[in-house]
Amino acid sequence: MHLDKTKMFTTINKSEFSFIAVLLLWILRMVLPGVTNMFIPAFIALSLLFFVQYKNIYWSKRFVMEFITAFNPLLILSFFYLVGIAITGKFYIYNYKDLGELLIALVFLFFYFILIHRRQRQESFYIIYRKILLFFGVSSLIIAVFGLLNFYLELYYTPLISNTPFGTAINNNKNFYALFSFLGIISYVPLMNRKQSFRNSFAIQIGILVLVFNTILSFSYEAIVILGILLLALVAFQVVTLFGSKRYRILASNSRLLLLASIMLLGVYFVSNTSVESSSRILKYVRAYNYNVDKFNTDAFSIERLDYALRLYDKQPFINKIFGGGFHYYEAFGQKYIGTEGALAYANNPIVSALLYSGVLGALFTLLFFIISIYYGISYLRTYPSFSLMLFTVLLFTFFSVSTIFNGPIFLFIFSLSFLIRYQEISDLIIDVNIEKPTSKFLKENVDYFVSTIVFFVFSPIWIIVSFAILLSDGRPILFSQMRVGQNGKLFRLYKFRSMKNAKSNTTVAAAETNRISKLGHFLRRSKIDELPELFNIMRGDMSFVGPRPDVPGYADALKGKDKDILKLKPGLTGPASLKYYDEEELLAAQDDPQKYNDEVIFPDKVRINLLYMKNWTFWMDMKFILMTALKRPFKDEDVL
Repeated sequence: MHLDKTKMFTTINKSEFSFIAVLLLWILRMVLPGVTNMFIPAFIALSLLFFVQYKNIYWSKRFVMEFITAFNPLLILSFFYLVGIAITGKFYIYNYKDLGELLIALVFLFFYFILIHRRQRQESFYIIYRKILLFFGVSSLIIAVFGLLNFYLELYYTPLISNTPFGTAINNNKNFYALFSFLGIISYVPLMNRKQSFRNSFAIQIGILVLVFNTILSFSYEAIVILGILLLALVAFQVVTLFGSKRYRILASNSRLLLLASIMLLGVYFVSNTSVESSSRILKYVRAYNYNVDKFNTDAFSIERLDYALRLYDKQPFINKIFGGGFHYYEAFGQKYIGTEGALAYANNPIVSALLYSGVLGALFTLLFFIISIYYGISYLRTYPSFSLMLFTVLLFTFFSVSTIFNGPIFLFIFSLSFLIRYQEISDLIIDVNIEKPTSKFLKENVDYFVSTIVFFVFSPIWIIVSFAILLSDGRPILFSQMRVGQNGKLFRLYKFRSMKNAKSNTTVAAAETNRISKLGHFLRRSKIDELPELFNIMRGDMSFVGPRPDVPGYADALKGKDKDILKLKPGLTGPASLKYYDEEELLAAQDDPQKYNDEVIFPDKVRINLLYMKNWTFWMDMKFILMTALKRPFKDEDVL
């Protein structure tokens, strides 16, 4: 993506500036508690500003439905959280906090959604996000200065008063404080390039060094984990560049200071665990915090709490194991780890907590939330490298230090942006696409995500069996992938189980090369098991359960005139045209020229059927086609009329 970065920061308007400023107040108050008093009135003022300036969008049914569709994984998780509260039958203080953070995060995401649609440009997400990065860097450096000051005063027995507006890592929420330093480091790394003057480059590296020092001296065990992983990654980048790889050369050359700072961390950790007596005030101070392996294992990983949580889950009745037992586990943890009547505590892991309060289903979707975050982080590494690094960072912090995903509002916001990127890639920010039936479209896309997720995990044993069968009979690769034409003509990578032998193909019509289909492949195709990996495409938003089958480039994307309207539809796993040509391979195999018959007879007829489907489509028509597919009922034109 090539942007004119000289103009990037000159195009900011009042609504964007207000949005970014209040967003950062929301994040800053996690580490500087006094900021909360500034945030609440600022948030109300921002909401009023957006209501007045964009009131037509606020009340647009179509816009609100598109917003919900873009962030449906987050809303599905919210549903399971509310189910946990309903089972509990009462609110705990943690529930109030979590729901409050969730509502604020949704409002911020809605405002961001408005801003990028207002620009109506493909790079609009990136433009606004770059501005947020700049504010992250400056704010994190200011906080780091207070953190180092606090450490110095603690060192000389003159601690800052904990209830001041500048409470910091040692006396207030050290994990989130260290996390914010990491986000600041990530925001500065992209600025370290060869085009910078020596003065600017030196200033940026000093800023990063201050942030790294502050992270180390925050005594956050989660920071130990992330810095350790960062050290390994940076060493790997340096080694790779020695062998001539250009892909990571810039990152490696711009991150040597981080590498040295990470090695310093190992030195601090090693010295703090030695038995050598020292009069050094710093070493005594470090040891006073019991910076040792045993405490690292219990604090960072909460192994004992996780074990206790799993034992609590095992004691629940079967129905609660499926749907959860609510938030009563707060009290059980409070009695065990705090020992005071009525005290509350939690499991310190969002997946295990979800298992307790909303059962297997809630834990499944929470686990998927993390898996998708890793997938998006890898997918966006080239296009949005800073975003990917932030995503990985908050992922680790959340996994090791919060009780529910809603407990980590930074993670909640940053991860949710990955859905926004994905939505932008598919929709081109045009809301008036697809069928002109917003309610049915809303149901279709949200049911697609929910059902595909459930089915994906239910059939996971079949995935494993089929993968081993393909590996043993035909070798690697297990999956076949190919670029297909998706909604709005966007190309996407479709996945299937491989059913053909490894050989070059000169045609897009499989029936013309039936000799390439393996013995196992024949079974996979007849049973349609080869299409199971397409559930992943549905979860991503590339496909739907019902719609035209996705074509290779050169067919649907080459249509002209009214016929091209079918590109407004998402491709489907099944559909009316697929039902009519259920035996397409056998039909083509019987022709003298399969390619010609496909191009002149079958494909034009599929276009005709899909146009009828598009014109008369309803959500319930989709349900009918799914049932027809399951029952193998033949298709008639009347089914789309």
